[in-house]
Amino acid sequence: MSLAAEAPIPSSSRTISGYYTLAGLYTLSAAAIWGVNTLFLLDAGLSFFEVFVANAAFSLGTVLFEIPTGVVADTLGRRMSFLLSVSVLGLSTLAYVGLAEIDAGVIAFSAASMVMALGFTFYSGAMEAWLVDALAATGYRGILDRVFARGSQVTSAAMLVGTIGGGFLGQIDLSIPYVLRSILLVAVFVVAFVVMHDVGFTPGPSRQASCRRRSRRVHGLGSRSAGGSGHSDCSCLHRPYSWAFSAGPSMRLSPTCWACSRAMQCGSSAWSRPR
Repeated sequence: MSLAAEAPIPSSSRTISGYYTLAGLYTLSAAAIWGVNTLFLLDAGLSFFEVFVANAAFSLGTVLFEIPTGVVADTLGRRMSFLLSVSVLGLSTLAYVGLAEIDAGVIAFSAASMVMALGFTFYSGAMEAWLVDALAATGYRGILDRVFARGSQVTSAAMLVGTIGGGFLGQIDLSIPYVLRSILLVAVFVVAFVVMHDVGFTPGPSRQASCRRRSRRVHGLGSRSAGGSGHSDCSCLHRPYSWAFSAGPSMRLSPTCWACSRAMQCGSSAWSRPR
């Protein structure tokens, strides 16, 4: 018997509350360094060009690690993938601080950036897929658009607080926002360990294969409820957080995921509503 099958099924309200809490804390930790990341790297001795190299290494890492980490989420579970994400991101963020202390240089920072990318790709799509699976297991019949819209409001507020707070703390010491992020990620790990259980999850093929199937099933994508097929197991739909742990935005969708999103747009007019 799998761990997912042994886990108790929480109520829909608890699952949704857990999702809001995790999404808010995770985004808050991400936003803490947004306003100071470039200044931090410059203060660590990197030139402007080297700062761009370090950030480019992050983007490269997201490309290299996206498929392998997607397999982890689709085979070992969304909970495992999310916990790995938080752990790797916390350690790599602290590594940034340590590298700055020893003037490690662009190669070391680029390596740390790629580890950060590994951490993010473990997260990519896993939490949303966990939410949909868990709500389906509880028999939730509400509209998922409303849940995700409220989640967007939570993360937007967390972005505002994190960016302003990180900038304020950066005036004291540029390393403080990074330490704060690591502390927040510890809190995220604890909450996720308690709240996230892979109920309703069945190990299956990778998210790219799932997307290819779904892109052919346009007419089956009309339902946006947890009980319908609009979101179930389609963790390939990356929410716009690929810039969450880098200095700037780099929104991305693989070709198969883009096809899946287009199929959903055709299958449900609700998809085009503002979120």
